[in-house]
Amino acid sequence: MVDASDCLKDNPPGEVDKNSNWGNYILLYSPYGYYVEISHLKHASLKVKNGDSVKAGEVIAACGNSGHSAQPHIHMQVQYTSQLGSETGRFYLSNCIGAGALLRNKFLDDGMKVEPLTASRRLSKKLAFVLDDVFTFTLLREGVETGEARFVVKMASDGARYLKIDGTQDRLYFGFEDNCFVFYSLEGSRHSPLRLLFAAMPRIPLCSEAGVSWEDPLPDNILSANHSLNGFLRSFHHDLGKATGNYRFVSADEIRGEISNGKQLATTSLVLDDMKGFSEVLLETSDGIFGLKKP
Repeated sequence: MVDASDCLKDNPPGEVDKNSNWGNYILLYSPYGYYVEISHLKHASLKVKNGDSVKAGEVIAACGNSGHSAQPHIHMQVQYTSQLGSETGRFYLSNCIGAGALLRNKFLDDGMKVEPLTASRRLSKKLAFVLDDVFTFTLLREGVETGEARFVVKMASDGARYLKIDGTQDRLYFGFEDNCFVFYSLEGSRHSPLRLLFAAMPRIPLCSEAGVSWEDPLPDNILSANHSLNGFLRSFHHDLGKATGNYRFVSADEIRGEISNGKQLATTSLVLDDMKGFSEVLLETSDGIFGLKKP
């Protein structure tokens, strides 16, 4: 934090302080080279002081009605100098929900209402995989059983966690970030049953609210038959050949998705288990319908 003040009294509702436009404020500096100004704070509510570092989720002050403000609210802007109220820059929001969708690095539309993504404890527990957890699935193709796969939670030397299939070198790395469960990368066979999980849920917002949707890009080794061609195409344009999944909660425990790269490549369905992990995963492509199901 590089500057702050909370000495001004709050205005009675409907009145404004015409002599102090910004009211009580905090000015933060980011090491990425910009400042964030937060204004109209409550009188005597600062929780931090000049020189302090702040992090996501930390309470730094309270919403107030100081300065040129007729009703309690917060004004926030990104700017490129340390002068209070200097010219603003565009910025985007992440880790929140607006118009029924998870916002990740998105600019807001005029009039859009947003709310923070608050993690569901119920869903967080379902996805809290610990070392040596074991998940056994029946493998399906066109609804017919074709075998069995045993997924085990392991940890790499750098602390990264992954799902591993017994008897193979296939690894699916996972973790948590911004109140989401995320699959990061798949190593091993492109035909590994682990790809079904990645395709069906590269990311799950930990909110499980029916109707909430989101999108995620998918690596080439999840669906594409020609990784090298896609890499060559994107040397000319970063979007060429890229597959993106659009997902949504259809209920508190079921997620459905559609994957496309300009044309539809696949549809997915995933059902969360009552206790932990997943009970059923389906991936339908032009090559057939593939699935995982708990016995």
